Amino acid sequence: MSSPFSLEVSRDESAWDRFIRDSVEGTIFVESHYLAALESPHVCYFVRKGQERRGALVVMLNDQGQGVLHDHVIHHGLMFAKEPASRSNAKRLSDRFDITEYLAQALPEIYPVITLALPPQVEDMRPYLWHNYGGDEVQRWSLDLRYTSYLEIDGCGSSDLAQNPLFERLGKSRRQEVRYARRDAVFAEILESPEGMLELYRLTMEKGGTTVPKAQLQAMLRLMEQLQAAGCGVTYGVRNPQGEVISASYFCWDNKRAYFLFGGNHPHKKSRYAGTVALWDAFRDLNRRGITVVDMEGVNSPWRGWFKLSFGGSLLPYYEVSFGS
Repeated sequence: MSSPFSLEVSRDESAWDRFIRDSVEGTIFVESHYLAALESPHVCYFVRKGQERRGALVVMLNDQGQGVLHDHVIHHGLMFAKEPASRSNAKRLSDRFDITEYLAQALPEIYPVITLALPPQVEDMRPYLWHNYGGDEVQRWSLDLRYTSYLEIDGCGSSDLAQNPLFERLGKSRRQEVRYARRDAVFAEILESPEGMLELYRLTMEKGGTTVPKAQLQAMLRLMEQLQAAGCGVTYGVRNPQGEVISASYFCWDNKRAYFLFGGNHPHKKSRYAGTVALWDAFRDLNRRGITVVDMEGVNSPWRGWFKLSFGGSLLPYYEVSFGS
């Protein structure tokens, strides 16, 4: 029995971006301008049912044409079309299951090796778990559970800590560091260029034993500069008394939320609260821009995970699903 669904390669950036912005699961990571800034091979697909576009996904490609994860595309898996308010929850779940089941069957026929990072709003993993159920395990999807944190920042633009709802949700040490920073008149500022942040990122990674290739650093800089030029990215930095930027963070945003994309601290010119201030003042500025939610973009390593969660956000699971790898 033939499927009512089909895959359509998207060639209309305007139609693609409208779909992504309307979709609950859509993020900046799959908008056309973000993908263009990466200069990485990829294919954008619509899932059609007849003439109707019901879903979308991006497949990031390696040199062998396999579907892979990309360090800077945090979520690129299945996104669903905006649904009418009149649709019942039972119908919504059934429709989403059918679309996902189709993709779980169709994608391996195109990409014998593929991995997708699904957004947290995609909750039903049954079509992946049940694919080829009872058959050869080599021909089944595997799931990797991951976590991120969503932080509600509405109202945190206030400089009065007693009236700031986010301040009360901070961990004890974060609250103390914010108080010390305000006592010492230490604030984060908006930096014109992300280059200083990138250098701190490089030093932070090297301290942890990872050398970031020059080509990757150049790609990160290109991405940040293009997002900043498009008005959907900003760099925040904290200076020491000598005027040197010792901690910095980079955020981008779409029509739903902001995302903590990159950050770094100077390993030899530390301040006890610079890293906290680089985020705290970023949240305040983002809220003044009209943003109310920040995705902390992963809490999947012990130290960084606990640090991000100490700002009072909620914990959300998401999945990376793989076939043939």
